[in-house]
Amino acid sequence: MMGRGCEFTMNANERFHNAAGLVQDGQYADATKELVWLWDHMVQEDRALSGVRSSYLVGWMKRLADLDEDARHEFVKIRDGLTPELEKDDPDIYLVKDWFTLSRDLLEDDDSIKAWIDGLLSMDADPLVLKALRKPIHMWLCKHGRWTDAGKLLEPGSLLVARVRLQVEVEKHRTQFSEETRLTLTEIHLRDLVLAHASYLAAGRDEEAWAIVETTLELFDKEQACVAICEIAKEAGVLSQRHASLGQKPGESESND
Repeated sequence: MMGRGCEFTMNANERFHNAAGLVQDGQYADATKELVWLWDHMVQEDRALSGVRSSYLVGWMKRLADLDEDARHEFVKIRDGLTPELEKDDPDIYLVKDWFTLSRDLLEDDDSIKAWIDGLLSMDADPLVLKALRKPIHMWLCKHGRWTDAGKLLEPGSLLVARVRLQVEVEKHRTQFSEETRLTLTEIHLRDLVLAHASYLAAGRDEEAWAIVETTLELFDKEQACVAICEIAKEAGVLSQRHASLGQKPGESESND
């Protein structure tokens, strides 16, 4: 059996596992070379690995960056090499998405992300990149307590509801999904809807906000949905008496905020 770091032909998936092994073995220089190669070439070799690239690969890159300053420097160079794309009138959306992923998940560079998003939001018309990356930008804004900006950014509530309904319906018929996968998807969809509800309210889009609640209570366990809706509304500073009445049966007295 060949040891890690030996010269032999490997596909992208094998190189990924080899790189993870190099990190675990403390061979940081070799691991850096492998991870940089994978970031640059993984999807070119196998497009099906795009999800792995933006999640597991970035996760191992961050793990290495936290252990080795030289590795971090190399990864910063990759991100900085993408920065000029942000200034273009017609940027490559995929390269901008790479910049955002590296800045957020690998380098945790919130200052750069904030400056970039603020620039997008200041434009008179919504640029294409803002529309293309609407969901991750919305999530970032919510995470950083910018609920009003998040609500202004969101698509019309009817489109959001239709998209989630379709996803839930399609997933019902995916027989290959394990119970664990189904639970994870349920949590993701529920999170998306309750974040949308709170941010719509913060932006004064009340009608859309409460239409989201109707759909949420219909699609998911009512008790779980009510708790999630109220928790996020409280976090966003938009909790109201109307929230207190969620889940009550007819005839029950309303609770106070």
